[in-house]
Amino acid sequence: APDVFAGVGVSAGPSIGTSSSGAIGSCEYANVAQRCQQYAGSYSGSLDDQIASIAHGDADTTVDTCYNRQNAEGMAGAYGVSELPGSNLLGSGSRTAEEYLWQEGRVSMIWLNGVDHSWSGGSGASGSYVSGTGINYAMYLGEYFSENNKRVDRNQPPQLSSVSASESSGQLIVTGNATDAEGYVDNVDVLITNNNGDTYQYSASTQSDDSFSVTSATLSDDLYLVTVTASDDVGAVSEASTVSVRVGPPPPPAAPVLSDVLVDANGQCATVTGSVYDENQDLTAVEVTFATGTQNASVDGLSFSAEACDLPGGSQTITVTAIDASGLSSNTQLSVDIDAGVIATLDQHISAGRLDYTGYSTCYLEYSTDAFKLTEQTQSGGMCVWQDDDASCTGPVQACSGTGSDGGSGGDDGSGDDGSGGDTGGGDPATCAEYTTANYYHKVAGRAYSTGYYYAPDYFASGSDDPLAGSTWGTSTLYSTDGSVWFAGNCP
Repeated sequence: APDVFAGVGVSAGPSIGTSSSGAIGSCEYANVAQRCQQYAGSYSGSLDDQIASIAHGDADTTVDTCYNRQNAEGMAGAYGVSELPGSNLLGSGSRTAEEYLWQEGRVSMIWLNGVDHSWSGGSGASGSYVSGTGINYAMYLGEYFSENNKRVDRNQPPQLSSVSASESSGQLIVTGNATDAEGYVDNVDVLITNNNGDTYQYSASTQSDDSFSVTSATLSDDLYLVTVTASDDVGAVSEASTVSVRVGPPPPPAAPVLSDVLVDANGQCATVTGSVYDENQDLTAVEVTFATGTQNASVDGLSFSAEACDLPGGSQTITVTAIDASGLSSNTQLSVDIDAGVIATLDQHISAGRLDYTGYSTCYLEYSTDAFKLTEQTQSGGMCVWQDDDASCTGPVQACSGTGSDGGSGGDDGSGDDGSGGDTGGGDPATCAEYTTANYYHKVAGRAYSTGYYYAPDYFASGSDDPLAGSTWGTSTLYSTDGSVWFAGNCP
């Protein structure tokens, strides 16, 4: 299965196609390359980028040592590569091996010096058919696979440096350096864009000193964004480098312009991103004010971003302000709801349906009887799961409840008069609570009870006696408008 396995390691193995009598004792010829091609069938094309390491102890008297070279040469034949001259001595002291290589590291043949018909485990190795006489072949094999795996793209894209743009007589002159570690820089592309979105494209090649230079046509007065990328001989493209430059006299002072400003909340973190354009090119800062304080955003070209964590729970406003050197500024505000989670003990989390007994031991070993915080994370299909900060303690996948629910305190202030934290789930959060989980966990939380046969009891909603389908592990949705009488179904 060369399409599945990127590499093969063989230790003291008779060649494929060898008879049972030839496997032990005298050497028997086998056409390894032909067999590989036959066994690969329609997947034989995958042999073009497979590698193989063949090893044999030179003191082996059980399996003939002729198979070492026969296997190596057979794999080389299947791969279409030739052996390189010479050999390399591996290891040190009394534990050594001799390495022979084929083109591009596709095949390695190892003679394990002094090793009999055993696995060469290296210093300290012992046991049945395990030898401590030779090198650690497992370590060698791991390094060989790691360094020679042809199915890993090791090519790094070109690197741009010292990119700059200047104006001369209405033309833009773009210069810089582009280098490529593995091959060569095939092309440097320059895209020039004005405020109206008009674009001008140019390309250039690097010189012997890795420098490049592009001169544009004569351009009208405007502020231009210059984007430079470089591609190498196998098509890898560098990260873009952007600079801005003006053609013509600068306009009168004007405040920076903010656009496409968005906020993304994840737990108690909020990330603000957007674009900022300063016609005068004298932007000094983009400040983002969170509930926890103001910070300077990271600005890259026309884009900016800022993140704050450990934010208090609930609805809050984030203000973004762009300021230029003349003191002119503009701002915009964003609204965001932060889920600060629910703080409760393990038993309280289970009673509230946020956790179940499936992972009880894991959560208990971490928190014991101490209170800890869970936050509700969205899963696929519109479902949610409650988990702690590092997701080591997680609950079942179930319908999303919104923010904190009963049996714990809201993480925003760590307390609560009635031991509940925020919105209790579907419907009106002030009048209705709704939960979807296994009937057993409804029972543990006091929302249901069971009667009948011990191993397959019948379950009913507490207060209303609504029947619940599926016995112990059936999943039901229950709601209540007073916290004591529970009904099957969703909040009205």
